[in-house]
Amino acid sequence: IWASHILEHIPVPKIQTALKEWLRVLVPGGTARIAIPDLDDACQAWLERRPAAQTMIFGEFTGPGQSHYIGWGLSEFRDELHLAGFDVMTVQTFREPAEHNLGGTYWHDMVNIFAEVRKPL
Repeated sequence: IWASHILEHIPVPKIQTALKEWLRVLVPGGTARIAIPDLDDACQAWLERRPAAQTMIFGEFTGPGQSHYIGWGLSEFRDELHLAGFDVMTVQTFREPAEHNLGGTYWHDMVNIFAEVRKPL
């Protein structure tokens, strides 16, 4: 499973349901890779008045499903994944390189959190 910037768009009461569904459909030992905005960095960006901060905290307001319901830091996201039943292989921050900007609105000069998790054997 590859899920990039999806979880923050799911209403909070449904996040564990979504994660447990991903866990259910994986084969034992199967891997999911998940990327989300790093709320810690987004909040710091807000304080520094960086341009992308509002979007990374609140999401886009271009249509239904574009706003963010929740944000996580590293340890909180690791806890969320453990709670769903995943074996957590790695949870780390990364800054997506500017070369990934394809001219759309997706790329932001912000830090993200990347997790690689596995369904227990």
